[in-house]
Order: sequence, then C-alpha cells, then structure tokens
Amino acid sequence: MNNNKYKMVSIDLDGTLLTKNKTISMKTIHVLEKLSKAGYIIVISTGRSMIGIPKKIRNINCVDYFITSNGASCVDKNGRYVIENWINYNDVEEFIKDNNFFVEYLISGQWYITKDDLKQITRVIKDKRIVDYIVDTRNIIDNSLNGMNIEKINLNFSHDKYYYALKKVNNVVKNSKKIRTWTDKKHKLDIYSIYATKGNTLKQLANNINIDSSQIIAFGDDDNDLEMLSYVGCAVAMKNGNDNVKNKAKYITEFDNDNNGVAEFIKNYLIL
Repeated sequence: MNNNKYKMVSIDLDGTLLTKNKTISMKTIHVLEKLSKAGYIIVISTGRSMIGIPKKIRNINCVDYFITSNGASCVDKNGRYVIENWINYNDVEEFIKDNNFFVEYLISGQWYITKDDLKQITRVIKDKRIVDYIVDTRNIIDNSLNGMNIEKINLNFSHDKYYYALKKVNNVVKNSKKIRTWTDKKHKLDIYSIYATKGNTLKQLANNINIDSSQIIAFGDDDNDLEMLSYVGCAVAMKNGNDNVKNKAKYITEFDNDNNGVAEFIKNYLIL
C-alpha cells in the first residue's frame, strides 16, 4: 500500500513521459502500474487533445484521469468529461473571422472546420501534406457556431502572418477576461478559456476528490507545466526541461525523457 504522504501523481507527456520519438517504454508502464497498485491516483496532464494522445497511453489501465488541451478538459478513464474549462464561440467570433486565418475547433474531443474555412486552407497553408492531413482528419461543421462551447481553437496562418496574428489576438486578450493563448510555433496560435491551465484543472480535480495540493507530485519540462508545478506539493522538473521549469521545481530528475527519467525518479523517491 501507499505509505507515503502523497496520493496523486500528475505527469506531462511530451518531453516528460514520452521519448523524443513519442514512445513510452515498458519499464515506465510497469512503474505506473506499481504506482496504481500502491494506491496512487495517476493523472496524465498534456497540451494534446484526447484524440491526440497515443493509443498506447490511452490504453494504460492504471491511468485514472487525463487533463487535456493544457487544462481545457479533464477526462476520466471511462472517457467521461469531468471538468470542462471551455470557450464560448461568441467570445471569440469577432476576431477569428479574418481571411488571414484558417480556424480549427476542438469540440468534445473531435476536431472540426467550417465549410468556409475548408475553402481557404490552400490559400493559408502552402504545404500540401499538411493540407491533405487536415482535409482527411477534420470533420466539417456548419458555419454557424453561435453560442457553442468549444474546448480549444487553433488559429492557423502562413509564416509571414505570424506577427500580424499575434498582435491581433493579443489586442483581444488584453481586453478580455475570458480567453488566453499559447504558441510554440510560428504558424499557429492556440486559444483557450482563461481557466484552461494544467494547474487550475489539476486543482479542480483534486478538490473534487478531496486531495490536498501537498499530496500531489507533478512532472514537467516546459512553460505550460509551470502553473501545475507551482500548485503541487512536490514539483519535479525533467533533466531535459527548460530553465523556467527547473527553477520552479523542488527536484530535477537524474535521467532525461529518453532514459526513463520519470520512472527512475518514482522508483527512488517513492521506494516502489
């Protein structure tokens, strides 16, 4: 049984649990299974949508919850949405109607594009492989999204429109108390509810199941993990993590994400 003071472990995916090749080792899976048998609640906390999480991860039976889309949603192991920090379309409609943008909408775990945006993909995105992928994987939705709650919005644009898009969106964000943005690429901006952060959603989940922040361990490597690491009792940065994360953490793993950094830390720190 779990004789430690900790009850929950929250783990980022890319750069943390997953290797650079986006895989997970059997060693790491076995450690997660031991964690679960010892009584820990295991949470995957990722910037990915649920549909974007590798099937191998989604099929690990010992994972109890998935915090997805940087905190926009929390989904339990049965696929039920237990927390929804979503945007209302009416709060973003005015500025996303721009011919320089191609917009994708994540709604209840599925990606959609409108009929109007479908017509302009090739004008905004020049890489045929990306265009073909979007056309093949996105559902078509009616142009009218009035009043609809949306998990996450991707704003896509050509590289030369990056600063135009950033300025336009940031002007809206400054005057809004409802939305925030995240970007790690120069052709895409992610738009979320202001409440959609890993830290806030982990807090909501912990409150729902009566776990104190001091009883949570969290692992991360990048800036979108900072709020989560600030909230928990034991913040762990990956050896390969950036300086912001390392400065926030109580511990730094001995090994990086390509060498079972999370699993090795858990084995040694929690004495499994």
